[in-house]
Amino acid sequence: MTHKNGAHEKAIKALEEHGFLFQQRCLAEIRNGAQSYLFESEEYPVSISEEETSIDFVFRTRAGAQTYLIFECKRVNPDYLSWLFFRPKSQSTATFLSTKIDFSGRAINEFWLQTATLDLFSGKENPYVSGGLELSEREGKSARPGRTSRTTAIQEACQQVLTGVGGLALEHYEWRGRQESTGPWYYLPIVLTTANLLLTEFDESEIGLRTGQLPISKANTKSVDWVVLTFPVRGSLQVTKPTHSAYYPCGPSDDFRLRFKVKSVAIVRGEKVLDFLRSIVLP
Repeated sequence: MTHKNGAHEKAIKALEEHGFLFQQRCLAEIRNGAQSYLFESEEYPVSISEEETSIDFVFRTRAGAQTYLIFECKRVNPDYLSWLFFRPKSQSTATFLSTKIDFSGRAINEFWLQTATLDLFSGKENPYVSGGLELSEREGKSARPGRTSRTTAIQEACQQVLTGVGGLALEHYEWRGRQESTGPWYYLPIVLTTANLLLTEFDESEIGLRTGQLPISKANTKSVDWVVLTFPVRGSLQVTKPTHSAYYPCGPSDDFRLRFKVKSVAIVRGEKVLDFLRSIVLP
């Protein structure tokens, strides 16, 4: 029975607003179209350092090294329909920084939980970016007066999916005695979004030292289907900890940062998720 008093429309609107319908559509798309991946679970609860979350859904590879894909779905605020990412020409990051568990039997903690550098996009267009902003679609709607952008949703989505990665990896680590696999296992955080993804590339030497401004003609902006963002991991979510290592001095060296302080997050337009999964080269 369909309600005639508007309750039905309100119900659909509520499901849309909270992103539940987008999440279900993405899950169905992968289950029906990505035969190389095995569905594991949805709304899977995990915790790490007293922080709790539910992973929207998890898939893992059917062949090759056991790789878990942890998905977070983000339907964007209609006032911020576009996510802009940027990359200076000097950026050198070209590998995916993934959480890895090695079940080889070594006793030192750092050999169990590691940061792995993966070449997921060999021979493909470079998807790695330095940062991201949400662009306001309406004047005066930004987080701060006079601004046309904010970072709230991107940061929340990345933090959420990395909480899922940390919680699941820690759960596997704590149950390692019952695992048949000798590893290694990898964990890839992926944010699926309804946002339009834009990428701006520029040469840093063209930025004015006095004004901090960049001539429009000296940059290039284009639409993309996915990007990979290097995102800082809060100390409470780090499963690869510096205190476990006797081989690396303290920071702030860039090697220390890449090994212990940041992880990569893939951000993908929901309608392009199957293309993304077909394009990556997994271990």
